[in-house]
Amino acid sequence: MTTEHTNAGVAAQTPLRVAIIGGSLGGLMAALALRRAGFDVHVYERSRTTLQDRGAGLRVQQDLRNRLLGVDIDVDASTNTRSSDRFRFVGADNRIVYEERTQITYSSWMRLYDMLLGAVERERYHLDANVARLEPIDGGTRVHFSDGAPVDVDLVVAADGQSSGVREWLVPGSGPRYAGYVCWRGVVQEGELSREAREMLDGDGLYILPEGSHMSIYPIPQKSGGIAYAIVWYRPVSEPELPQLLVDKDGKQRDWSVPAGWLSPRVTEMLHSYARDELPAVAREVVLRTAQPFIQVIVDVETPRMVRGRVCVIGDAAFSGRPHLGAGTAKAADDAWTLAEALSNIGRGEVDAALARWEEARLALGRRYIALNRELGNALVAGRVPPERFTSRPSWEMLLENR
Repeated sequence: MTTEHTNAGVAAQTPLRVAIIGGSLGGLMAALALRRAGFDVHVYERSRTTLQDRGAGLRVQQDLRNRLLGVDIDVDASTNTRSSDRFRFVGADNRIVYEERTQITYSSWMRLYDMLLGAVERERYHLDANVARLEPIDGGTRVHFSDGAPVDVDLVVAADGQSSGVREWLVPGSGPRYAGYVCWRGVVQEGELSREAREMLDGDGLYILPEGSHMSIYPIPQKSGGIAYAIVWYRPVSEPELPQLLVDKDGKQRDWSVPAGWLSPRVTEMLHSYARDELPAVAREVVLRTAQPFIQVIVDVETPRMVRGRVCVIGDAAFSGRPHLGAGTAKAADDAWTLAEALSNIGRGEVDAALARWEEARLALGRRYIALNRELGNALVAGRVPPERFTSRPSWEMLLENR
């Protein structure tokens, strides 16, 4: 990875030592942004191995593209993305009922993770590093691990997801709040589908609006150069019913998700039953032929603070909105790059003031992000966004323009 010492203030002295907690997309993007700014950065991931494919796709926002290009990652190169140039909606009779031209680019979670991980020096990416506690020290933080010597750093950046232990340390009781519905997800290879389904999907994907739910099927690239289709189906579930969906195939009660390959046969059959009863034929086939569906509980996560001393939280660890803007990865990148910008060209004595200014701006954006996702999610699941209004609905780009 190319490192440019653009931090004329702090880096001209001794570069700030930064520990990033969490080695998924948000943590890796923070590592690249802060290394580019000239800081001494290490990433600590609690998993014993590099992260595995989560069977999910993601939307590539233009803002995310630009951020990645800033660290020499061209997300559109080779087979990393797949673009769709139209919205199409399927009615109950399996016919296209509405179509509108607009371009959307998708990638897969794993493709982006591989690109980011490849750009970070491996000696700076530490596996099996579970943070036990944080201890404020003069001018920094001591990071204690469950197994291993503590590390003293000038700044901790927590990118440890919606169930963030660091956020809980900052603001006790700030955990996820159930939104009233879940998301059934999965990926099916194009070759697994019938000719009729492939022709209808046509490499672009579809949107379905069953009564009381919302579904999209969209193309994501594969390493082989082919495509697969990701499914995202938002469906209401009452809170008392939720725990039974989160018991995995080994009988373990999960908190907020059951990953691919871990749904119990009983829960998989429930999903199939919903699909047979509620979806048009093409969507029903995609669900039934998805080998390893999984479930995520849709939640709202928002924190009243993102900084405490020399510890800050970014991405889903700070604000984890419902995914209807398709911007979780883009927001994490924006958090990371604005943090790097805030800490560039300052002296060591100015770090705390810079963090305070950064926090004020990010809190304001985060609150609007949560509110917009909540409003959009409630409208989509309730069926209050008809197809002809779909492309004009609120977007991440709109949020950035108005910040």
